[in-house]
Amino acid sequence: MLGPTAPALRRRAGPVGWTTLEALVAGAAPEPAGWTCPTNVRRLAAELGLSKDTVARALVRLATAGLVLRREHRSAEHGTFAGSSYVLGPEVVEALVVPPPAAPSRPIRQPKSRLIDPPVQPDLFTATAEARP
Repeated sequence: MLGPTAPALRRRAGPVGWTTLEALVAGAAPEPAGWTCPTNVRRLAAELGLSKDTVARALVRLATAGLVLRREHRSAEHGTFAGSSYVLGPEVVEALVVPPPAAPSRPIRQPKSRLIDPPVQPDLFTATAEARP
């Protein structure tokens, strides 16, 4: 379900950006820094069936619009690149991230079922065998 601000975000993101944003939202999980999707351009491109350059341009557009923030991860041991993740902006979370349904405040009562015996059908094989001489 989309929030009321989703149409404005869709216009800002553009068609490919919106599709990329949907993929990021689908892979995101809550973290202390915000809703974060650990992925990279190539993985997103493969998932969406687009070229890596097209997805890279869409991610730049999303970042420029303030809808996502790219975080690079470095190896603590060597300082080399160890991956990336994308943090969803607050507008995106408000418009697209649907919180899990809240537990009901009181238990939902199930209606009592009334079991009715099904009508008895005659056994066709027995009836046919009895009718034979």
